[in-house]
Amino acid sequence: MPNLWQSIKNTIRGKGDELANKMADPVRDGKIAIEDSKKQIAKFTDKIAKLSAHNKKQHKTLEGYEADVQKYLGLAERAAKAGDRDDARQALELKSKAQERFDSLKKEVEQNEAILANLREGLTNARARVANAQSNMVSLEARREGAKVRTELAKASTEFSAGQSPLAALDDLEKAVNDDEASAEAWEEMAEVKDPGKSLEDKYGSAKSSVDDELEKLMGGN
Repeated sequence: MPNLWQSIKNTIRGKGDELANKMADPVRDGKIAIEDSKKQIAKFTDKIAKLSAHNKKQHKTLEGYEADVQKYLGLAERAAKAGDRDDARQALELKSKAQERFDSLKKEVEQNEAILANLREGLTNARARVANAQSNMVSLEARREGAKVRTELAKASTEFSAGQSPLAALDDLEKAVNDDEASAEAWEEMAEVKDPGKSLEDKYGSAKSSVDDELEKLMGGN
């Protein structure tokens, strides 16, 4: 029983593979793949643009943190110069916090820049690959159609040689016409009636009968 079920499964799978092969169309599938790739690239481009926009905002924030560092550093220096230790300490503490925010955000921005560089390179490669595939599609389609024509011509040549083509019937037609023409000529020769003409006796013999001779004698005697 297991062997029977396996045979049935193999048969179904074989029919499925056969149907898939019949339905396969590399040119059609290639065009669909190009369109799908364009859509994917469009989505990818949108994500890169959003990440790039976010990183630009982070750059602005980073500039603000850097300004805070410089501001609190200046306040600490002025407080120290004025001899106010507490204000100088407070300014340095604020400067330290601003520096931490700056360092953390700078690391994040640098990481995003590296990610964006890789994403942009991948996007450029993807666009180039799609553009190349699209430019080659016309050539590939023409080559595929040319291969089909060559195959059909080769098959037709084999059929012509084997007398399997409808063109072979033209030879039979020509032979039949030749036979009919030969038969017609033969019957025309048989049906032709020739005038035998007059015999020499008719042409040069006496046209008078014995009655005429006898009549002439009688008349001459008078």
